[in-house]
Amino acid sequence: MDLHPLCFHGLPQEKLWGGDRLRRVAGRSVPPGARIGESWEVVDRPREQSVVAAGPLAGRTLGEILDSARRPLLGEDLFYRFDARFPLLVKLIDAGQPLSVQVHPPDEFARRCETEPCGKSEAWLVLEAEPAARIYRGVLPGVRPADLIEALRAGELREVLYSFEARPGEVVYIPPGTVHTAGPGVLLLEIQQNSDVTYRLHDWDRVDGAGRTRALDLEKGLAVVDFRGAAHTRIRPRREVAGRARRDLLLRTPWFELERIAAHRPAPLATEGRRFHLLSVVSGAGALTWSGGPPVPLTFGATVLVPACIESYVVEPDPALGLLLTTIP
Repeated sequence: MDLHPLCFHGLPQEKLWGGDRLRRVAGRSVPPGARIGESWEVVDRPREQSVVAAGPLAGRTLGEILDSARRPLLGEDLFYRFDARFPLLVKLIDAGQPLSVQVHPPDEFARRCETEPCGKSEAWLVLEAEPAARIYRGVLPGVRPADLIEALRAGELREVLYSFEARPGEVVYIPPGTVHTAGPGVLLLEIQQNSDVTYRLHDWDRVDGAGRTRALDLEKGLAVVDFRGAAHTRIRPRREVAGRARRDLLLRTPWFELERIAAHRPAPLATEGRRFHLLSVVSGAGALTWSGGPPVPLTFGATVLVPACIESYVVEPDPALGLLLTTIP
């Protein structure tokens, strides 16, 4: 299979808390009257599959491509580590209303208690935020399980969670066990492990069109909450200047690594055949050029999967381009 940079159709997900930013800001096609809270941009799951939007592999799913070309897609450093699904999931999230207060399990708990091969570590990059929008991440120091349970019963969760203003361009790391929520009024790019396990602790007493509240997952959720009081620490990028683009290392975890690229001139990048690149456009526009085919447009909100076998390529801004480059350490 001859691989090329892969652009996918987004998979819209209707949510009670969705807004209109995916249509208005990210240019996504949204059915009339639908509340689309998420667009799954890169996904390889049993029931959800990214479908290639253009090029020789148009119409093929990510899972099909992975089955046929695992080594050239993932790269020499990764193909032996991931023998099933593509390891990451990329989403756009539009919190028109607050997200539910939730927590995700670590790998061992997900394997033992769910039908998932891994837990869920994730990171948010804030793309847009209203002036008063906030993010809640982690229980406050000194909060005990009984305090959290009492806050849940009283509907006063904000009193026991650490919160801060949502700032465009900021990265928020959410490891397993971290109680969190966001919004209203934020547009997020989410990078996460390929897991869909979420334990909902509180949902603001929302009801769906049939008057039903969404189920909570208190027993499992409370079992995985990290009560060590690890409040949010703002991430300070490690700035590096490499050639024609400024490159800032934002976050390195065991599951993924995030780097911000600001390009004002054509800038060469390289996989060297070692590992795939995920390029998410977080500002501006441009194109990806490579030796094997036509240029690939880079538009705001889009994510392009660059197979590891494409050892070098160039990002060309028009006139400026901001990217989030995701790899696996």
